[in-house]
Amino acid sequence: MTKIFTGFLAVLLFLFPFSSTLRAAYQNQLYLGKDAITANIIYAIESKDVDALEEMFSDGKKESVEKLENKLQDLVELIDGDIINAGFLVGAHDSDESSMGYKKSIRSWFIEIETTNDTYFLLVGWTKIDTSKPKNVGMTTLGLQDSKGHNGTHDYLILIE
Repeated sequence: MTKIFTGFLAVLLFLFPFSSTLRAAYQNQLYLGKDAITANIIYAIESKDVDALEEMFSDGKKESVEKLENKLQDLVELIDGDIINAGFLVGAHDSDESSMGYKKSIRSWFIEIETTNDTYFLLVGWTKIDTSKPKNVGMTTLGLQDSKGHNGTHDYLILIE
């Protein structure tokens, strides 16, 4: 049923390309949700699949961040040890804005990754809806902290934004 609805929205967008309401509904249908995105990120890190991480980034970030693939490779390599446990960490932030017919919806949350050597925290920023700049939809921020950075200095080992 979701595929039919998404297809229907795509046809309506073709007929009415400047409708921000239709664009927001279509972008909302494409958003997988925090749990699914978190699982995809954890799997990509476990398998060291930099291409999968890069694919999650918005087109806008892929264009604006220099050497994104190299930065993601560094991020994956900074996680020291075998992953024992990983999952969504309670404490997400949601931000919704709407003005002049445009809508923007941003989500951010932490993923906790426990390894044999340390505990790491990934900050994930995701633009769910942006009717003004659709190329910004997708992952916009990925930051890595170790336990000292998360609980003390708040410094990032690497921050892609």
